[in-house]
Amino acid sequence: MQATCTGGAINLITKSAFDRQGSLFTYRTCIQATDSDLCLGKTEGWGQEKTRKILPGIDLNSASRLTENLGYNLAYKNSQLYNIYPRSSYGWQYNPAAGGSPDRPWINSWNLQNEQKNTRRQSLSGQVDYKLAERTKLSGLVS
Repeated sequence: MQATCTGGAINLITKSAFDRQGSLFTYRTCIQATDSDLCLGKTEGWGQEKTRKILPGIDLNSASRLTENLGYNLAYKNSQLYNIYPRSSYGWQYNPAAGGSPDRPWINSWNLQNEQKNTRRQSLSGQVDYKLAERTKLSGLVS
């Protein structure tokens, strides 16, 4: 594959509680925004209320061995992003009585819309690992 091409492969392997020694807790916090409204205060938004456009996000992960043969992984993710979608649409007139024709239509309406979208994504997952033998484990995952 050429270096200028988009593509590739990702091999996702879920970590188990036995992939590390001891317990592990990780977190990540962030703020998310688009360049269309970078104001820290509340501004006009969706509906009739003022809302914030710079929003927080968080990832929490915990992994631990409870016993020599039993362990767990827990993960929580929350992100929220506000987008503005300006849209434009046209209505065409084909009726000869109104001055149009199939081969020469004219624009009889132009609709401008300013749509806002507030997207919130949350996920919670848990995995329990049981070690049956040195190289054999049984995992149960709930998302």
